[in-house]
Amino acid sequence: MLLTATGDAVVLSSLPVIGIVLAVIGATLIAFGNQEQAVGIASASAPEAASPGLTVRQLRRLLTTPRWLLGSALIGISMLFQLGALSVAPISVVQPLGVIALVIAAVITARVTRTRPDRRSLLGIALAVGGVGVFVATAASVASAPPVTDAALVVVLSIVTAGLLAFIVVRVVAGHRTLPPLLVVVGAGVFSGFVVTLSKVVILRVRTELEAGIRLDESNLITIGCLVGVAVSGLLSVYLAQSAHAVASSAVVVAGLTVVDPLVAVTIGMTVMGEASAAPPWAIAVFIAAGATAVAGVVLLAMGQSSAAKQS
Repeated sequence: MLLTATGDAVVLSSLPVIGIVLAVIGATLIAFGNQEQAVGIASASAPEAASPGLTVRQLRRLLTTPRWLLGSALIGISMLFQLGALSVAPISVVQPLGVIALVIAAVITARVTRTRPDRRSLLGIALAVGGVGVFVATAASVASAPPVTDAALVVVLSIVTAGLLAFIVVRVVAGHRTLPPLLVVVGAGVFSGFVVTLSKVVILRVRTELEAGIRLDESNLITIGCLVGVAVSGLLSVYLAQSAHAVASSAVVVAGLTVVDPLVAVTIGMTVMGEASAAPPWAIAVFIAAGATAVAGVVLLAMGQSSAAKQS
């Protein structure tokens, strides 16, 4: 991202090609990391297979499971690439590329199980890659990364707070009962999307402050609130993702994350943060069509992977 000064305003321009490269590397690492984590969680959960979800004992056991630790390290490194991508390109360019993780995961699963993807999986891969390719190419040409106003920050924080409150209500109502696997996967994707959005906000605000001069005022207090939101949402996303691996197949977990996470982050980025404010009507139509195509592809691929897992 380049910083240029126009009067007293700080204009943030993007370098989408670099962001795309970094995002693709990050998605690749996520695919391998999720695979290793799934193997580690299966190993740690084996003695207590009758208990759905992750118990405290299983969580402690994960800390001594090499495959899970390797997967966590890979995902940790992928986050650095993701942050790098977000620092030089809009969310709407970077985040949809996460679907590449699902495609790579399908290839890994095929090699591990020594089975070829069925036609449904191949069609899903084609639709997902094609849809994301069109979406990202369009976003790279029309999306922008405007400075984030205090009003937009308040809206973003309100959305995140509403999500946190909804999770607390669901957890309290459920009591000691195990949450449905689909709800756990969706929850992990939602909070992961919050992490991405808030991280982008913090990056933009910090770069603006470094250019304009650091000062402690109401705006910076809101930015600190975003940092707290990143920490809380990140912890919940990690916990729910690990719990999802214990109650659902790796393919379903990755599929859920690659659909829900970008949907949440891109929607907030385009509507609240103004990334699509300069996009012409035709671009909006392309976004909708390409996004729907990619989601359909991910669903088909997840269905194919789930069917293969049941047959193996």
